[in-house]
Amino acid sequence: MRFSMDQCPFKSRFLSALGSCTYPPVFQTHFSRVGLQVIGLMLRVCAKPSCPSIIQMYEYIIRPSYTFIVMELLESSFSLTDYMKRQGGPLEEEQGKSVFQQIVEAVMHCHSRGVFHSDIKPRNILFQSTTGQVKLIDFGCGGFLLEEKYARRPGTLAYCPPEYFLYKKYKPESANVWSLGITLFELLSGFRPFQSSMEIMTCSIHIPDHLSQGKCGNGTSFWEVDCLCLRPRDRPTLKDILRHSCTSFLSPFNINGSSENCENSSCSHSHQHIGNLN
Repeated sequence: MRFSMDQCPFKSRFLSALGSCTYPPVFQTHFSRVGLQVIGLMLRVCAKPSCPSIIQMYEYIIRPSYTFIVMELLESSFSLTDYMKRQGGPLEEEQGKSVFQQIVEAVMHCHSRGVFHSDIKPRNILFQSTTGQVKLIDFGCGGFLLEEKYARRPGTLAYCPPEYFLYKKYKPESANVWSLGITLFELLSGFRPFQSSMEIMTCSIHIPDHLSQGKCGNGTSFWEVDCLCLRPRDRPTLKDILRHSCTSFLSPFNINGSSENCENSSCSHSHQHIGNLN
């Protein structure tokens, strides 16, 4: 959006000037229409010391009929989804390791501030290829971190954990770990592992050869840490993931997963095609 300096309702520093021959001067800003809760979440997440892997909020304005926030602009960046499309395939191993570590650090920072992002996916992660910098964005589906299980739907069905489809309840950290597993799989393979809720509930996926044969330098296989275990209690914690000695080879999935591993998995559920539910 464009505002002249006199018309803009914000008392903020602007991101860049648009042209040098206009009067009054016009500046580039980024406005996002959000709810009051999102501002509350961003205030927590962006409070100092902030996390370099999370988009920063500079300022906000609240009016009876609308709310705007002024966000950081990451120059020459793309969502990870768009970046992979532009380069024609998944990330290279070392690049994927750096990106994934930054994402995990961002999610851990959110949790340390009592914030649950709820919609972790490559589309919500900006990537600046020249610097390797990652920024987690879009807290529109987020909420405040609670001890009890959540019943509301997470952001994007394709990245929802099986317990949401089975019981309509989930714990935020284990749900985030699952979403991270989907994201990791997508970054390393170029596609999502599941195409339907039934596949999610049974962990029915095909593992690409270049992933299933991967080994770390110390001989540890991809499957040392499983982000996509069907049972939430079997998934690693965020600290476990970050602490793992070969983060680039974390398993985004459980290769031995089956419906028998999930409590009450014999319950009947409708088969929803995720391609239409993003």
